[in-house]
Amino acid sequence: MQEKGYAIYSKSECGWCRRVKELIPDGTIINCDSYLESDKETFLTEMASRIGKEHRTFPMVFYDGGFIGGYEDTKKFVDFDITKDF
Repeated sequence: MQEKGYAIYSKSECGWCRRVKELIPDGTIINCDSYLESDKETFLTEMASRIGKEHRTFPMVFYDGGFIGGYEDTKKFVDFDITKDF
């Protein structure tokens, strides 16, 4: 997993994923379609271990290795980010 900046775990055909990618155009996008098709439960278990709790919705957004959440949590995080103007 990327440790610096935004990492966006996304799915195709996901409206909330599209919105968060528009919100953070310079984020690193990780498309999860193939993981979900090949072994969904293993993928979600791995993500739960990274996040520290079960999270089964997309997008899954991280900043500097820390879990933010989905679109709504990310929007709040971006809006509150006082460092973006420096």
